[in-house]
Amino acid sequence: MKLSANILVVDDDVAMLELIAYSLRRAGHKATTASNWDDVVAQINQANANNKPFDLFILDLMMPGRSGYDVLRSLKVILHPMPPVIILSALSGIDDAVKALELGAVKYLTKPTTPDRLLMTVREAIRTGPK
Repeated sequence: MKLSANILVVDDDVAMLELIAYSLRRAGHKATTASNWDDVVAQINQANANNKPFDLFILDLMMPGRSGYDVLRSLKVILHPMPPVIILSALSGIDDAVKALELGAVKYLTKPTTPDRLLMTVREAIRTGPK
């Protein structure tokens, strides 16, 4: 099992991106950030060009333009194999969690969360792999 992962964190909140990336890096992971779909595509292309594709995505649902649901659907089309996706969202309704899991997310966390809970969820997602 990989001890560290190459993770893309997608959220339109810059402070949230920095906080999540900091926690992941402190735990030994490589964390890259994106705040919209164009950034996501650019980061995926860069990672693939460096022969270091992402092992995991952490994705917010409420973003302007293309929602997290839309990003998840698009990732499933362009990535083969599809890495695990963790949803980290302020949406706390069961319907949102069910929809995200049905679309292929492996875990659903609500904001706010603790760094320990996030890192535990990252470890579980990496261990179990994609859905």
